[in-house]
Amino acid sequence: ARGLHILGRINVALGKYQPATESFQSSIALAETLNAEYEKGLALFYMGQMYSHLLEEKDYRRRCRQLLKKAAAIFGRLGARSDLAQVTQLQTSLRL
Repeated sequence: ARGLHILGRINVALGKYQPATESFQSSIALAETLNAEYEKGLALFYMGQMYSHLLEEKDYRRRCRQLLKKAAAIFGRLGARSDLAQVTQLQTSLRL
């Protein structure tokens, strides 16, 4: 699951958003299967972060808000304060 969300981040850096989306979705699905909540939270956050760059297109604002909300809930539940702070900072900067 971790390798897949890292691959997603690499694709985002290369501007390849469709392969990035597929990697993030695969990471989330695998993390759910493995009950790896932290990895799922990271994949949700990074996918939301990607969508934050695409807010002007389609319905990415809604998707971004949903993903970040889910990531924040996971990090809050796990006590991952620094990760939760990153999510909150992005939400605040985007006014979501």
